Amino acid sequence: MKDLFFNKKGFSRIMKLKKKIEKELDIKIKPERNKITIESEKEDTYLEYISSKILEALALGFDFNITMQLKDINFNFIKIDIKSFVRESRLNEAISRTIGTKGKTKKLISELSDCDVVIHDHIVAAIGPSDNVEIVNQALISLIRGSKPSSVYSFLEKSRGKLRKLSEEDIKEMIKKENRDKEKD
Repeated sequence: MKDLFFNKKGFSRIMKLKKKIEKELDIKIKPERNKITIESEKEDTYLEYISSKILEALALGFDFNITMQLKDINFNFIKIDIKSFVRESRLNEAISRTIGTKGKTKKLISELSDCDVVIHDHIVAAIGPSDNVEIVNQALISLIRGSKPSSVYSFLEKSRGKLRKLSEEDIKEMIKKENRDKEKD
């Protein structure tokens, strides 16, 4: 059993999807004011942990299907509180930098990192493949602290290339291993 607290908007968003969430995650959601209790018949702490992350993401405004990716162990969710990195007087500027003109910065970060990014109040969050989420975390913090958007884009492009190279190498290694196993048979 795990208790989570949400603001009104996040709470009502979760309540609208309550039945769908319960069915998809095989949990029971017990609402009480701004508190939600997650219960699993299986007493599965991992399931409760993942469910809590999914509910947090939903409350921030992520799409239901995007949040369900978190059931896959290879996907991750990060939340960055912009207030932790800038003074109150620079908060709006940092939020604006993260969004960019007409949402361009947010969109490019999302595309270059293969992660879904949401900005809600002073929180910026991302869901995506674990390696990519680590990279987008660095990029977002760098941007919040004042790096030029073009520098952040370059960082993401370089990182994306490295990730592709790694995944290509992983695939090649798997094929080699498969071929060795076939030769043994």
